[in-house]
Amino acid sequence: MHNVVALDEQFHVTFIIEGGRPSDFEWESGEDFMLVWGPQQGRSTNVQIVNGKRTESSQTTYSYILKPTKAGKFTIPKAKAKVK
Repeated sequence: MHNVVALDEQFHVTFIIEGGRPSDFEWESGEDFMLVWGPQQGRSTNVQIVNGKRTESSQTTYSYILKPTKAGKFTIPKAKAKVK
């Protein structure tokens, strides 16, 4: 995915983990981006019971606001998470 951002423009990055709840999450914005805000962690759980059958799904998000430190073409660094 390629997005264009102006040098003075802030943008959001959100990592979504579906399934289990992570016991460990690691991410750094790197030298190409200034961390303006974050991380903001969120969790949601959905439970459904249909005809007596229960299903559950969960989602954990980590959101950040970044700003580029210089002009150029950059890649957002990968995140690492440990689930179960």
